[in-house]
Amino acid sequence: MPMLERWLKPKGEGDMFPRLRRLMLIQCPKFKELHVRLSSRWRLTLSVWLNNDKLLSSEFVGWQNLERVRWLEISGCEELRCLPPGLKHLEHLRRLKIVRCNNLTSLPDWLAQLKYLGDLILRDCAMLRCLPPGLKHLERLRRLEIIRCNSLISLPDWLAQLTILDLSEGHRIPLRLIVRDCALLA
Repeated sequence: MPMLERWLKPKGEGDMFPRLRRLMLIQCPKFKELHVRLSSRWRLTLSVWLNNDKLLSSEFVGWQNLERVRWLEISGCEELRCLPPGLKHLEHLRRLKIVRCNNLTSLPDWLAQLKYLGDLILRDCAMLRCLPPGLKHLERLRRLEIIRCNSLISLPDWLAQLTILDLSEGHRIPLRLIVRDCALLA
């Protein structure tokens, strides 16, 4: 849908898509405004694919409406250099997957504020150089995958200590840490 710019809520009360579970925005280069109110009963997976540079910029209006998104996948957004600050509104985010974002150089420190984030997957991000130090404060982080991020030159020291995470409920969950095909890591 190369010409789609806005997805507005129709006039009236109620949720537009009360049972929406998955929303994929694929090849919508002009898309910049999303007004979808989500039902509190449903979890939403949002996938953003292929050069949605407006969606991932400060021009985008609508992150605050997506606070119930649980999974976010950003794939093939070649223009993306940093994650948009609006993602801070995704307070219930549990899984963040970033794939083939070749110009992404770093992850923001505010990522550590996403207190429910359990899975962070980074694949084929050729220019990614470092991880933010604040990630060590993500108490629910149980899975960290870093695959083919060839500009990554070091990993934080605290990663060596993450063999098991102790969550506040008393559960002990083994951390899944995968680092593969990152040529510059010694």
